[in-house]
Amino acid sequence: MSRIRLVKLPPPRLLTLDAYGTIYTPRPSVAEQYAALYAQHHPAIITPPTPAQISQTFKSAYKDRVRTHPNYLGGETEWWYAVIRDTFAAFLSAPEELVEDAFIKAVYAHFNSGDAYEMFPDILPFLDDLKDASKEGTTVGIISNSDTRSRTVLRALGVLALDDGKQYAAEGDRRGVNGHSWIKRFRDVVLSCEIGVDKPDPRIFEAALVQILDKNFTPPTHNENVTEDDALVVAARNVRYWHVGDDYDKDIFPITTHASLYGWGAIYINRDSTSPVKLKDSGRVIEVADLRNLVGIWSSGVEVLLDNGSSI
Repeated sequence: MSRIRLVKLPPPRLLTLDAYGTIYTPRPSVAEQYAALYAQHHPAIITPPTPAQISQTFKSAYKDRVRTHPNYLGGETEWWYAVIRDTFAAFLSAPEELVEDAFIKAVYAHFNSGDAYEMFPDILPFLDDLKDASKEGTTVGIISNSDTRSRTVLRALGVLALDDGKQYAAEGDRRGVNGHSWIKRFRDVVLSCEIGVDKPDPRIFEAALVQILDKNFTPPTHNENVTEDDALVVAARNVRYWHVGDDYDKDIFPITTHASLYGWGAIYINRDSTSPVKLKDSGRVIEVADLRNLVGIWSSGVEVLLDNGSSI
């Protein structure tokens, strides 16, 4: 049974977001950018590989590297060099040829900048609304399986301040990017390659509390006798830490299944969904197609479908 209700939640003590796929995305696609860079560095080649061809070899190279060198084992620079090298090795004219180092370095440098990415349009209004509603100050951070280059991208997009405590990300402002430097400190970006475990391992969420807030925290329990629908809202109001992500298995599932993450809730961005905002999974998951649909949830409230089922 489901019904629509106006739901207002208290601003959380901490709100974390995934980075790649949640805050920003490659534009154009990785394969299209790889193809353009290859053509630029190999003007003499009459028929360079197409984005469709590169997409296939990249997926294979990436999956192999994740399997053999999990969590950027061996160092992220060499990790990505190997992926780029293996992506283009299939297009060499002879087995003894090598993908030249200069090209590999150029590709790596391009994706180590803001030029390869753009911010999703719903991020700015959602985080600005949280900032306006949070009088006591909600700390905003990142929990990501990305490598350390993500800090460079976040700075370039104006999401992360250039220096700890700075109010504005000057580089983002210069480039006309609308990020408002919601993330203030280097340490507020929690990366799997630095923690030693990656999502969905619950330990990375536990580490984020210590690294960002300097403490572990157990929220109060609520023992009211409430209806089944009201129980969803009460549970959501007891959440003190919300994590926002687009990957259900990595961002959402661990929060709903691990007892050690009690006190956490998850905002699941399902960008392919046409459904209204849903509150589900015992009140610990908000599912939304666009974060702009949550603007007002910390102040005046937004209409939410209370879903007592647990299926996606």
